Amino acid sequence: MLIHMLIVDGVKYKLWTPKDETKEFHPLVRDNSKDIFGENTLYFDVKHTLKSASGIGSIPDAYVIGLSKPAEWFVIESELSFHSVYDHIVKQLTKFINGIENQNARTQILEILYDQIISDDVLKAIVKKTIGSEDIHHFLSQLFSKQPRIVIVIDKKLPEIEEACRILKYQTDIVEFKTYVREGAEDIRAHLFEPIWVTKKIPVPDKLRREELGARGRTSEITSQGNYTLPILESLIEMGGSGKMSDVLEKVLQKMRDKLTTKDYEKLPTGIGVRWKNKAQWERQRLKTEGYLKKDSPRGIWEITDEGRRYHGDLAHEH
Repeated sequence: MLIHMLIVDGVKYKLWTPKDETKEFHPLVRDNSKDIFGENTLYFDVKHTLKSASGIGSIPDAYVIGLSKPAEWFVIESELSFHSVYDHIVKQLTKFINGIENQNARTQILEILYDQIISDDVLKAIVKKTIGSEDIHHFLSQLFSKQPRIVIVIDKKLPEIEEACRILKYQTDIVEFKTYVREGAEDIRAHLFEPIWVTKKIPVPDKLRREELGARGRTSEITSQGNYTLPILESLIEMGGSGKMSDVLEKVLQKMRDKLTTKDYEKLPTGIGVRWKNKAQWERQRLKTEGYLKKDSPRGIWEITDEGRRYHGDLAHEH
């Protein structure tokens, strides 16, 4: 049997393998998250099911948001290597990927993480300072319009895990996280791992890479939600502060004709609604949540607030 020993300044540490994934391994990943993912990252131990459009889903172990430019977000699966690679790990990751591609699922996660940030005054201040903006929701909306990185944190990186991950549609990072305990004092621990910013990604096969790049190209043709902010606010101001949804959307369309693409005019996969209108309505919901549009407007009416007018002035100045 192969025995690993770590010696630090003459003190011996022996390899320790957690037996309980949830109670022993997950807390280690959480407590060392800034060393794994980077100093300007936030680790969210959120248990929320990522569901695909068909309703099939699974619960990631955590989400990580990287605040430094270029900002990234990560979907985390922390695993012990005794689990079956194909029957458990790959099955979980496949469900995550299908869930990530469902816009509604992304939006739900976005709102959950946003609520956690703004409910903590210290965390909220840190995020605002790091991203250089007061508008945290807009930052998250832009971030979640990008594909996340899938990360497996595992106690032992087996060849079959790397091999299995090659069949996945998304790039997948694998972080081997080993723990050593001090001889004679097992409550003193040392961890050995390669931080995420230097971890090698599992290469995607050429066929899947072409498909992924094609998907990225198609996604890049869809105008992101943040592009609707200024046109919505502008339209409402020009309409005297309020208007029927259909009239506001018509003005927004006129303002965005030079930005919208063929993809934006397509029907949603559900067959209900057009993509650009759906994006505009989601942005309206965000503006309402943030207090830039009135929350108690009559049904079908959009109204700007004084805060919304000030926000418009700030955005117009930036542009």
